[in-house]
Amino acid sequence: MALFNFFSKKNTKPDKASDVREAFVEDVEKAIVLVDKHYQLDDKELLQLYLDNNISYESAVAIWFFLPDAFARKLLPNVKWRDSYGIVEKDKTITKKRYEETPTYKLICAVTNTYFQNPDKDTVWRIAGRAAAIHAMNDLLLKNPENIPEDIILTENYYIRP
Repeated sequence: MALFNFFSKKNTKPDKASDVREAFVEDVEKAIVLVDKHYQLDDKELLQLYLDNNISYESAVAIWFFLPDAFARKLLPNVKWRDSYGIVEKDKTITKKRYEETPTYKLICAVTNTYFQNPDKDTVWRIAGRAAAIHAMNDLLLKNPENIPEDIILTENYYIRP
């Protein structure tokens, strides 16, 4: 009987990858609230705010890199966004990557998609407005008011690791 019970038990071991994904999603959701409340902070202060609110360094950097871009891409889906980006390391080496192959970016996009089901427009602009592409498009459109965002050809993003 004991042998039967041993083999009939369900595997109750937690799925570590699932736990990590869930924790990261919670961190992204927390970051959205933090950016909305503290939108006046510069990037360095925002990264520190993430850390001060118990977001791990690795997660904070990923969120700091990708959350504004995910919001910008969702806000302006018809813009010709690039599929790849570069990470500039402290030693100045550059690593090229594709967004679709970046798990943290994909999770941030999933949270962004959920948020956009019932978005607050001010929050959307506070987050998307932090994206370098939004600043570049704004400058170009102010100089050429006859253009529309979809006319702009963006270059690849480069994220400088803090």
